[in-house]
Amino acid sequence: GRKKYSKPQISHSSTYQSNQPFKDKSVAIVGASFSALEIAADVSKSAARVVSILPSVPWVLPRWVPIIELLRNKDEEGNIASKNNEDATVTILPIDLVLYQRTKAYPQIPETTFLDPESCRTRHKNLQSMVGSKQLHSPLGEPANWDEPPFVAISDEFLDLTREQKIEVVHGRLSGIDDAGNLQIESKQQCRDGSDLMSIDDID
Repeated sequence: GRKKYSKPQISHSSTYQSNQPFKDKSVAIVGASFSALEIAADVSKSAARVVSILPSVPWVLPRWVPIIELLRNKDEEGNIASKNNEDATVTILPIDLVLYQRTKAYPQIPETTFLDPESCRTRHKNLQSMVGSKQLHSPLGEPANWDEPPFVAISDEFLDLTREQKIEVVHGRLSGIDDAGNLQIESKQQCRDGSDLMSIDDID
């Protein structure tokens, strides 16, 4: 007889509590936010398949970042001694403290709601320095357009899981679900049939 199709169950991240309800299921996580990446990483611990559908590419930062500072020895008069006597100290700081620490005394320049391309590129470069080459060599990749404001997500596991193929990465936007229960994705990459619409099936 004809196979009966059922549309995937849909739930919002605000209702997520644990990965147990998704045990041995095929799950699609839609979005590029902090919660989307964290849920994808957690669900991968019990689900049979996890697909991460990202409409944009965020910089994925770790929760903790090592800050390296040089300690230079000083002589009795307080002068910095030879560079050969330099030592380094490493401080581990939470990423939110690194991102939002004040670099200027209060009051600071009022925040702006518009970032010009040069400011955007500077922010992308700073974020890239925190991530290193890890994201570039992952299926997620880095943001393509550095002239636009960057987006940030925080996860210690997401990039590793994509590299281990425990999370499939799909770049595009969810446009709907067809009658067969397949997810229709407006992909940024052209599909084999020449269209920009790809289908993801067997999602529970």
